[in-house]
Amino acid sequence: AAIDAVAAPWVALLNALTDAWNAHDVAKVRACFADDVTVEDHRLAGGGRSDGAARYMDSFVALWALAPDQRLEFGHSCAIDQHGAVFTLRRAGTLESGGAFENEYARLALVREGRITRLELFEIGALDAALARFEELRAARITT
Repeated sequence: AAIDAVAAPWVALLNALTDAWNAHDVAKVRACFADDVTVEDHRLAGGGRSDGAARYMDSFVALWALAPDQRLEFGHSCAIDQHGAVFTLRRAGTLESGGAFENEYARLALVREGRITRLELFEIGALDAALARFEELRAARITT
């Protein structure tokens, strides 16, 4: 991040989001998202579409209750520009009922003024779809 001016804000935002998630600090997680964030979860068992930060934060609280020890780890960046990025994340923990879990997935995020305005989640096997969607959104930004 120190040598890449485009990556630096993303690294800072993702570190803040990851640290807040792992601390179960809903206020700090919320600070990473715009009030009008749109979330599209394309994963097989995903939550579909969610509009607004408050609703999305409710889903985090529910996930933390199901697996209080879960942790989020930033993987790697797959595409990045000043307005958006595609990156991988890994979430792992133990369900209250005792079963361990781990999942890795791709996220596409768009930002405005340092806060996420659009978030799309993809299965890790659909990384190509996430990258194609990123290019589609990038082209739309350029033409508008």
